[in-house]
Amino acid sequence: MDLLNFLQQYSGAFTFLATIILVIVTIFYVIWTKGLLSVTSKQSKIILNPVIGIEIKAIHIGKIYGPKRREMVIKLTLTNVGNAPAIELLVDAEIELRYSSIKDNKIIPSRFEPDVVSFLKTDQEIKNIYPIFGNLLITHFFDDVKESSRLNEHRIKTDPTKIPFWTSKIFIHVYYKNSLGQYFHSYLENEIYLDNEIPKDEEETNLKLFKYPRPMFHAGAIDEKKMKNDILKRNNIRYLSGW
Repeated sequence: MDLLNFLQQYSGAFTFLATIILVIVTIFYVIWTKGLLSVTSKQSKIILNPVIGIEIKAIHIGKIYGPKRREMVIKLTLTNVGNAPAIELLVDAEIELRYSSIKDNKIIPSRFEPDVVSFLKTDQEIKNIYPIFGNLLITHFFDDVKESSRLNEHRIKTDPTKIPFWTSKIFIHVYYKNSLGQYFHSYLENEIYLDNEIPKDEEETNLKLFKYPRPMFHAGAIDEKKMKNDILKRNNIRYLSGW
């Protein structure tokens, strides 16, 4: 009877204590489940993770032909170094002018809309990708070359310890997705320069890539809407590249 009376007397306290324990266990379970789902989600994304590596093999400026037409051709090699096929690749390019601009724009996209590659399997390489820039961009690039040369000559005479004045910078963009429809973006940026005389109309030349400052490469997920907006923005000003 004493035990029964004790239980009846403190039944409210026991109920309260049991409720507290149940709440603690429930919170722990929710946190543990959330963590498990987060890890599972990350692992599922890693499972199908294509990564497109970008290599600039050459940058060639041709002779002037026709009505003042001239082309700068970028020769690219793309390699899927990820662990899943890349689907519907879109390859685009931009050049950032450092000392001049075209209609107030310093970043000029390639002349034509992105090159399209249907797919790239894991460890597969593709070489025949050639973004092209036109005569207007080339003319302004030569202006950048002249200005950087002038600034560097002055730097050497006055204080050669200062950081050199670079010319222009090139950006290569590759957008792609995996078989689940997740979108990715790889891009490479590199300083470019001309280490010889500016070519005459009937001459052609090749540009060089700076190793210092070092090229910058990044690959990661991207929102589909942002990808489409980036390309649309470039499409609207591709005429600035010229012919």
